[in-house]
Amino acid sequence: AVAATGTRSSYSISTRIRWIFELTPQIPIDILAELGLDYDGSRKPGEEFAGSVIGTINIDFLGPIQIGYRFGAPTTSSGVTTLRDLPLAAAALPANSTLWMSWKGFRAEYDFDKQVVAFSLTGWTVGSLITALVEMLGDPYFTLPAPWSVLNSIALNGFSIQFDLKSGAKSRVTAKYTLPAPIDLGFLTIKGLQFLQVDGKVTLAIDGSCSVPGLNEQPLFNPEQGGQDVQNMPPVPGQGNAYFDLKLLALGQRIAIAGAPTFKTTQEVIKALEAIPASSGPGMPFDPSQQKPGQPYYNRSSNWLGAMHFGILRIGESAKYAIDFMVVFNDPDLYGLRLALNGDKMKVLAGLAIDVLYKKITDDIGCYQIEFTLPSVLRNLDF
Repeated sequence: AVAATGTRSSYSISTRIRWIFELTPQIPIDILAELGLDYDGSRKPGEEFAGSVIGTINIDFLGPIQIGYRFGAPTTSSGVTTLRDLPLAAAALPANSTLWMSWKGFRAEYDFDKQVVAFSLTGWTVGSLITALVEMLGDPYFTLPAPWSVLNSIALNGFSIQFDLKSGAKSRVTAKYTLPAPIDLGFLTIKGLQFLQVDGKVTLAIDGSCSVPGLNEQPLFNPEQGGQDVQNMPPVPGQGNAYFDLKLLALGQRIAIAGAPTFKTTQEVIKALEAIPASSGPGMPFDPSQQKPGQPYYNRSSNWLGAMHFGILRIGESAKYAIDFMVVFNDPDLYGLRLALNGDKMKVLAGLAIDVLYKKITDDIGCYQIEFTLPSVLRNLDF
């Protein structure tokens, strides 16, 4: 079709051509493709031509793959680009030009102008992705059995990832995931996620909103600002360890506690374990040949060692908690539990403390040690 207006004209051409080039040295392309070419003389000089070429190739294990190329300006004064050399000639185009491939909803694009490789998914779920991979291995009848079939309901629509190949690019990798429907957690609404690799670090940004004061202004909720460094996530204002503080968590097998018979209370055992230096590398944080009370060591006759100390509801700015709980078991030598209640929140029970410790003496004899502290209101009685 040709339309003339004064000295300017426009026309479109559709035909089929033979398209030959090397996608990779192992994948030569020689197909009959659909060509569309559009000319509009009203466009600014150098951008009068635009067009595309689309064809289908077959690759072992993958089957038919649609491949296409679109461009927005000519590489010669006549506006004719040699189709045999399209992928190479496209690098010289001054306007947008893109080579793309599509396979069962997977789409990969390379923008020659922006030097960006982009991948996106449409119509896929986690389950269908697994099924497709198994089919590629030669089992066309594979399906996920229950309960794994639930993976078929986890949609991957809205997922995309881009790689910026430009020299000196600030952000090399950008991954985005738009949820099929927003997730509303009451205090937090999530519409999508964005991950960036920027200057050697990984950032996360949430497309959504949060009712926690101060968080909406953080980079975490501003994708346009690049997001928040995942190794330096913002604390929740006013929370911290005000409600719960895990002071100790220890677990091991074939481990015993040095000096176990000398401890008189569960609190003594926990405090000794808490005094062990933290590990700062692959080596031991202490010298195992110099055993001190509370120091764990290997003992093949010992079973499991477990210890925990946590506090609930911190009292003001102090280090005390309304509920202080300790527990230790070192089968078969030592078992202990301590519960302490403090502060106004515990009302008449404030000051109550119960500490029970069991120690093995022989295979037939054990020793219980109990410390019981009355609540503060009951320690002094006036008659």
